Amino acid sequence: MGKKLFFILPFLTTIYFLLTTSSSAQAVSLSLSPTLTEIAIKPGISTSIKYKIENRGDPAIVNIQILPFDTNQKSPVSFSLDNSNVKLAEPFFLKNSDSLEVIVNLQVPQESAQRDYYYNFIIESQPPPSQEGTANLRAKISLKSPLLITVTGDGEVEIKPKISLFEITPKNKINLLGFKINLFNSFERVPVVLVVDNKGKNLIKPRGQINVRGPFWQSRRYEIKSENVLSESQKKISLNLSGFIFGYYKISANLSFGEGTPSIFASTSFIVLPIRITVFASAVFILLIFLIYKFKKS
Repeated sequence: MGKKLFFILPFLTTIYFLLTTSSSAQAVSLSLSPTLTEIAIKPGISTSIKYKIENRGDPAIVNIQILPFDTNQKSPVSFSLDNSNVKLAEPFFLKNSDSLEVIVNLQVPQESAQRDYYYNFIIESQPPPSQEGTANLRAKISLKSPLLITVTGDGEVEIKPKISLFEITPKNKINLLGFKINLFNSFERVPVVLVVDNKGKNLIKPRGQINVRGPFWQSRRYEIKSENVLSESQKKISLNLSGFIFGYYKISANLSFGEGTPSIFASTSFIVLPIRITVFASAVFILLIFLIYKFKKS
């Protein structure tokens, strides 16, 4: 038996090393700045933009692309890199702890329509080629930096906003004689949904307030942070209001889009009642009446 094991163990060890492969994992950590670029440019003009790529992980093979948001849309703007060692859509090697400044040249043809054009500056790591007998755990990441271009000949932009939806979504909605009543329990969260439509050819930046007025001259204000609403699109803004005890409240949204632009307005209302306390008090009252009746009867 001992002699058999003496021959079998070396045989099994040899088979194990022949049939198994080693594995290696790659740690990829890239950063891209700026994270958003907005420019306004005249037709027939060219300009350049700087991006910085940093590799904080293992050495990586990186690819750069600039693609429109809608890949089916024909792009009038042309792009090229002002780097001697890097080209668009051609992979290049980036060492660990290394950085690269990329200069993007863009050209807007004279005949380009005056409107917005949206692109993504994309960097994507590619898995390294696997060596024979080694299984790579291939890490792959992709980073995007939106590039928002406004083509305008005289600096004017088209601002055509609309509030398409401003509503409260309560758990309890009552229809009374054709009127819709938004009913909430005391201290319950009040979810508010605001949808802003952009009907124009240029992006807009709505900013403003949501004002709440209630009984006894109660007044609250909630700021709406400025966010981009791209051309011919919409933006949904959601808020959760709280701290209301009792009464009828009117809520309004006021939005503006910069100096000299029109403001838009919408309003709705809701009612807050101590429903749970009322139900509990009613149950206690009915129970007391029942007990008093039983006591008198006995």
